[in-house]
Amino acid sequence: MGDGPELDRSGLETPSRIREKLRLSHDGLVLSPARYVLLPLAQMLTGYSVKAMQRKIERGDWQEGKVWKHAPDGHTVIDMVGYHKWVENL
Repeated sequence: MGDGPELDRSGLETPSRIREKLRLSHDGLVLSPARYVLLPLAQMLTGYSVKAMQRKIERGDWQEGKVWKHAPDGHTVIDMVGYHKWVENL
């Protein structure tokens, strides 16, 4: 591994690199993810691949502003609260 983060073809950090960053520390610290997460982390949390989530967004299965949105920097982020509501059909 080089000095910088491990990136995939789209320039996002790979799921393995994200998992490495999220490993529990030796003192049992537990991290809670943010409400809005980038697609690679959403993949780990939901089980849907990044491509599957992109398709749901493109087809309109997931509504903008409810399950996903564009961050100010242009990245697509998943609203985990909205995702859970979608799963529960609320």
